[in-house]
Amino acid sequence: MIKKTNRKKVIHCNLNDIYMSVAFNKGIVVVLHAPKSCSHIVYNALLDSRRRIALRYHKKLPALNDNLFVTGISDKETIFGGEKLLKNTLEEIIKEKNPECIIVISGCVAGVIGDDVQSVCTNTEALSGIPVIHIPGAGFMSNQQQEGILLTTKFLYEKFADNNIRKNNKSALIFGINKLYLLPQDIEEIKRLYNYFNIDTIMLPPANMTLKEIKTIGSAGIVGINAIISSKLEEYKKFAESFAVKLKIPAIESRLPLTINETLVYLRELGEKLNMQETADYAILSEIRRLEKKINELRVYLSGKNCILAISHSIKFWNPMEFLHLLQDVGIKIKYIILLEELTVKECEEYKIFFAKHRLDVKIIYEKEASILSFTDSVVITTDYRGFFQRQYCIKRKRIGIGGTIRLLERLNILFQENRSLMNE
Repeated sequence: MIKKTNRKKVIHCNLNDIYMSVAFNKGIVVVLHAPKSCSHIVYNALLDSRRRIALRYHKKLPALNDNLFVTGISDKETIFGGEKLLKNTLEEIIKEKNPECIIVISGCVAGVIGDDVQSVCTNTEALSGIPVIHIPGAGFMSNQQQEGILLTTKFLYEKFADNNIRKNNKSALIFGINKLYLLPQDIEEIKRLYNYFNIDTIMLPPANMTLKEIKTIGSAGIVGINAIISSKLEEYKKFAESFAVKLKIPAIESRLPLTINETLVYLRELGEKLNMQETADYAILSEIRRLEKKINELRVYLSGKNCILAISHSIKFWNPMEFLHLLQDVGIKIKYIILLEELTVKECEEYKIFFAKHRLDVKIIYEKEASILSFTDSVVITTDYRGFFQRQYCIKRKRIGIGGTIRLLERLNILFQENRSLMNE
């Protein structure tokens, strides 16, 4: 049954977002100035992320860092203030853990009762000699995890980075990615694209970086960004540009490329920013030829195969037409488009209007109808697993670069050739 209500806006807790960006950074301890329940939510979110990544992508994250602490604000502190509690907590942590750096994230309660968290952090740092950074986290102000990454990067940069460090023109600084949650092939694809321009070092702060590595952020030769949601792109541009001005280096305005066309545009902009237009021309031509070669290879095996596309994500997150055209390029026939239950009535109508506008001659059905049909002669390419699909290919809605597109097709071919019932992108 399609949802009759509007999709609820997903709100990420700032405490969670900020902690996740440094959860595996050696030497850094995180203190939540918040009730104990907040630490429970944050820690469970970390465990859940590890589980999902391990199950779906078979990627093993680093061992847990044992670096999360909470002051445990109670009714008493709510009435009389929690600054003393924070001070005592920091002193105990310094005595027991002797960290290289402490990040204090003040939660909603600390904000409401008006604790002067910054003063406590400043005084503790002066007495101990250990850097203590306060990052405000009060309020559900973030609607995607990346904002926590940007905020944490900003504070760590201001505290530790050396703007006068010698520039390394073979390095790039890309904001807005928690590299621990990127697939290895996505990181390799980023490196591969930058290698066209002789850039062999990619910094993705701050996840899993030591303080020594964070200090080298200022050595980057160019700044890039990654914005999952297009509406956030302007905000991310401003963030990157502010760093570029400080470091006196160029900034890429485009986000990391998630489609074929975006990849070509991204390479063109890299060439312009680095004054390497001829290199960009070569890179673009190479990428086009690489994709064409792979499509021609796979068309031999995939031509005439039947597929069904099952969609659970709102159209604002992706453009399905480029994906459908890609399938058609390798000779795959699209039999149905299934609108899954996660979509609201409004989102379903948006898809119908979108496909009609593009004159897509494919029957659109809902999940309830699809659940009683037999698709034994087709592979269902789906954004969410369903038990009633006999053969299904679970895909991400985003993939980086043309390399990501090629891998998508190669794994689809494996599913067909080996007659598998399930495969994840």
